[in-house]
Amino acid sequence: MKNPHNINGISPAQVSNFDIDAYISPFIPSPRILRKLPTCISRFLGHRNGAREGELDIVVWTWTFVGAFSGVAIVETVFINWSYFIKKGCPMIVGSYGAAAVLLYGAVDSPLAQPRGAFFGQLLSATTGVAITKLFLLSRHFDSLVWLVGALSCASASLVMTITKTVHPPAGATALLAAVDPGVRGIGWGLIPVVLVSSALMISVACIVDNFQRSYPRYWWTPGPVGKEVRSMDCKADGIDVENGKVDTKEGMEVVVGAEGIVLPEFLVLGEVEREVLMQIRCRIVNYNDGAGSENGSL
Repeated sequence: MKNPHNINGISPAQVSNFDIDAYISPFIPSPRILRKLPTCISRFLGHRNGAREGELDIVVWTWTFVGAFSGVAIVETVFINWSYFIKKGCPMIVGSYGAAAVLLYGAVDSPLAQPRGAFFGQLLSATTGVAITKLFLLSRHFDSLVWLVGALSCASASLVMTITKTVHPPAGATALLAAVDPGVRGIGWGLIPVVLVSSALMISVACIVDNFQRSYPRYWWTPGPVGKEVRSMDCKADGIDVENGKVDTKEGMEVVVGAEGIVLPEFLVLGEVEREVLMQIRCRIVNYNDGAGSENGSL
């Protein structure tokens, strides 16, 4: 990769900025592969051939209730009937998944509800919380330090999620519970498989329930380009041909958003929200081009 700091087609001016996606996104499969799947499958993986339509309030309310009820009920049912987890003394459900249900079924558009955070955020937070708790359990004064363990676990999990771009607020509660809740703390490293199964079930239910009349996920990894698109954009980092001309990122003063990527002047450093907006605009352009291509191919 030519420039490890060229993130999703945007080159930060400060080399000190770190973006994990610059190293991971080139190896993530493109979401375009969903188009090759049968519609009955791709629909429930969030793919739509055309632009997504607006959703009526009554639709959002209905499926939020159905999704939250189904997701939580399925997780609870699995853990009270799976002998492996029963023998381990695992709780019926980790409390943080109540908050996760609100995001996954009620706020499907939120970046905090997308699968990347809902799965890896929970996994990383659980691992962080258990590791810190296990470390402090080596001390005879653990009972008097629980407050410190809880705060440190939550803070560390927040840091890990921020660095890895897997921010999922309920996962902070998972890390906290691993330290301060005796029931959760008692299963130790057994919390990891509990979180893996719970997250997979909740996301699976979201893919089914949220796709009847809505659309989920909005993206699986990032709203920006991944795979070959990122690698090709790295090769053009010093100047990308976009539709009507070539833009020089060193001398140009323009912000260009196109299907090929996003080009910014070298001096311009964007915040996370600003970059998210540009990524969303680019994705709409790509989706429009894909839709137009598929329509032409069907004539």
